[in-house]
Amino acid sequence: MSRISDFLAWLRAREGAAYVWGAQGQEALACGALALDAKTVSPSWEKWVDARETSGANAARAKAFIHGKLDSGDASVPLFDCSGLVMRYLQSVAGYFASDMSAAGLYEACETLAREAIFPGCLLFRHDGKKARHVGVYLGDGQAIEAYGRDAGVVIRGIDASGKGYWNRFGALPCLCETGRCEQARFAVCSGGSVNVREGPGTERLIVCVAHKGALMIAAPCEVPNWQQVALDSGEGLVTGYMYAKYIDTIEGGLKT
Repeated sequence: MSRISDFLAWLRAREGAAYVWGAQGQEALACGALALDAKTVSPSWEKWVDARETSGANAARAKAFIHGKLDSGDASVPLFDCSGLVMRYLQSVAGYFASDMSAAGLYEACETLAREAIFPGCLLFRHDGKKARHVGVYLGDGQAIEAYGRDAGVVIRGIDASGKGYWNRFGALPCLCETGRCEQARFAVCSGGSVNVREGPGTERLIVCVAHKGALMIAAPCEVPNWQQVALDSGEGLVTGYMYAKYIDTIEGGLKT
């Protein structure tokens, strides 16, 4: 597996986790304790949540969600906030960063991209004009994962589920692009008549849309020879997929505005 696919697989496994301000992978246990890395770090997860949260009302909301999971039979409930979800993997699991970062720090660590250029593994941000306040991760196929809030926890949903302006900044972390994909992404055009865009690199993979001659796109190398990862407007929204490289021509000098 590639760095990006490892990252996305780990994130998908955290769907349904709870949101707690400042949490980064701690677990609320059915016995009432709080654990981290299989070690008890507090005798009471409820008191820990009370101490971490920004208000009593927010603590109550977070605890209600956690109790709902435990009452339904879960032996433990992982806890994250938005940047904690991302940093738990990048810092603690993969070791790409030595210190913690907020959403704003992650934004500064990224190579910024246009929305049309994002590919699976890119970070999505809510930016207020001064700094990034919230972060999620693009999974591909129009889906994103985020620690959404105390009433919903970690969710996978459409990238535009809260409106097209919900995510307004986009970036790629160089540490996840071991093949140099971020640096090699470029503006391109479809040179074939009607070319299938597939969900993966290979003619056996499902077709997600068709790129017609002259269609503009962002193209980048992938691990499979003779294929490229692309992002383009299908006419019904942003689509990411893979195209046979012979039908992709680079636009020298980029797009003119």
